[in-house]
Amino acid sequence: MTYAGEPTPDSAYYDTDESGLLPYTIVPGDTLFLVATRFGLTVEELMEINEMTDSEFIVVGSQLVIPVELDGEGSAFKMIPDSELVYGPTVKDFDTSAYLERFFPGSTILRYQESVEGRPLDGADVIELVAIRFSINPRLLIAMIEHRTGWITQSVPNFEDNFYPMGIERPGQEGLYNQLSIAANLLNFGYYGRAEGGVRTIEFEDNVRLLIDPTINHGTAGVQTWLAGHTTANPQTWQTEVSPTGFIQTYGELFGNPFGFAADAPLLPDGLEQPTLTLPWEKGVAWYYTGGPHGGWAGGSAWAALDFGPDKEKRGCYLSEQWVVAAADGTVVYSDFGGVLLDLDGDGDPGTGWVLVHWHVDQSGRIENGAVLDSGDRIGHPSCEGGFSNGTHLHFARRYNGRWIGADGDLPFVLDGWTSSGTGNEYDGYLVKNGVQKEACVCAEEINELVR
Repeated sequence: MTYAGEPTPDSAYYDTDESGLLPYTIVPGDTLFLVATRFGLTVEELMEINEMTDSEFIVVGSQLVIPVELDGEGSAFKMIPDSELVYGPTVKDFDTSAYLERFFPGSTILRYQESVEGRPLDGADVIELVAIRFSINPRLLIAMIEHRTGWITQSVPNFEDNFYPMGIERPGQEGLYNQLSIAANLLNFGYYGRAEGGVRTIEFEDNVRLLIDPTINHGTAGVQTWLAGHTTANPQTWQTEVSPTGFIQTYGELFGNPFGFAADAPLLPDGLEQPTLTLPWEKGVAWYYTGGPHGGWAGGSAWAALDFGPDKEKRGCYLSEQWVVAAADGTVVYSDFGGVLLDLDGDGDPGTGWVLVHWHVDQSGRIENGAVLDSGDRIGHPSCEGGFSNGTHLHFARRYNGRWIGADGDLPFVLDGWTSSGTGNEYDGYLVKNGVQKEACVCAEEINELVR
């Protein structure tokens, strides 16, 4: 199977000079302390290098230079377009189970069984769950599994106990779901870290660090980050895996040229604006802003999510009587495993246009897939269902064309006029409206109370 398509050239996103100074662009939420800590410096060292006299004066969009001790440069070979990393427009009409059953009916992945959050899943189900939660293209996940295990094209007679199929040896993270989730998070960390977080290097054990080539696209940076993340990775094996004869050859044997799937338009068009959204609960009811900008699903997926708690007097995990409601008109395109995705453009595709992401929505009373909702219609009750949670709340995030939209970035959340911002620390943040400020807090007090 072959496809036309070649990678488009990218202008260099950054450069380094001969002294090993790496430009770093200030993003919302940055402070000198956070930037210095990220790169193993003191604030005083950072200020001296940048000839600064005022430790408080940094402006979003301005640049600092960071001394980075590099052990070499990464590959300039582009592996995938950005649109082949995310669960975006190019996923339309792709069915994981149908693909595997048609082309690889005797494969290991179709025989694989695992219990995830109390429910039995086969390998195709695991792939789809990871894809929808992390917003990662399922084709990419299939190729990753094949590259590490051979389970797509081969039939393995049995499985070991407590095994690490993706080669990421972390106690307590055995099995395909956990391993594929870590891999997906690494993809997102490389993609969004490179695109939005000032990440410029690939890091291995023993503090070995390679510069991410300035001319590759962010999707390729995501794949490079994942390939550096397994337990035995080192710069030598990594250079082979990121080459034309490495991982991308595995992808090509399954699907052809990834650039043949490239979206016709950028994932984020110029001038993109958030549609009008309300707070996602019923009018006249007080909820509490309990979590500022943090990962849409796990820490790598931009800081796209905000958390809201429904009840003042209750703590821990319980089924709340309060209702999560639609923040805009839309169609439910996913309702399972504690999650509800609401598509706002009416095409019924979770990979195109604006999609609102709700997690920890209990199965009791949860809206069915395919339902068409008006703003304010009920979606379900908040709980702890769906992923890890130690307290009942709503985890609320946005995607556009499958790309997580940061709650502390250029397109902040605006909910009934409340505008989100971050502090540079995950889960810290503010909502501001008409000069009134609410601060994220794991509490239920006046400082974080919101009445719609």
